[in-house]
Amino acid sequence: MKKTDSISLCVNYLQKHIDKPLSLNDIASAVNLSVSHFASIFKKNTGFSIIEYFNHLKTQKLVSIYSLLICGSTKLRDRLGIEDPYYFSRMFTKIVGTSPNKYRSRKKILVICR
Repeated sequence: MKKTDSISLCVNYLQKHIDKPLSLNDIASAVNLSVSHFASIFKKNTGFSIIEYFNHLKTQKLVSIYSLLICGSTKLRDRLGIEDPYYFSRMFTKIVGTSPNKYRSRKKILVICR
């Protein structure tokens, strides 16, 4: 399998499992490579570690559906497979550049419940 094929498989796997808390072992197993070998290939070809890339995908999804942050008892961070609210806030702030609360206030998004 080519390196680019492994990376494409990985990205597809991450997108399909964006709502799960995946480990490096889970991801490397999905492309049938060892963790260290695949982590090296991925970083070399994308410029990101696998987990950094996964967090960027989660944040992109988060920003695109941010109006669903709270809908009853369902929180968006739960929909992304992030259990720790403090980690979620730090990750969001690092990638988006502002806290979730400030982002929500700035965008003045109405909460939409299904």
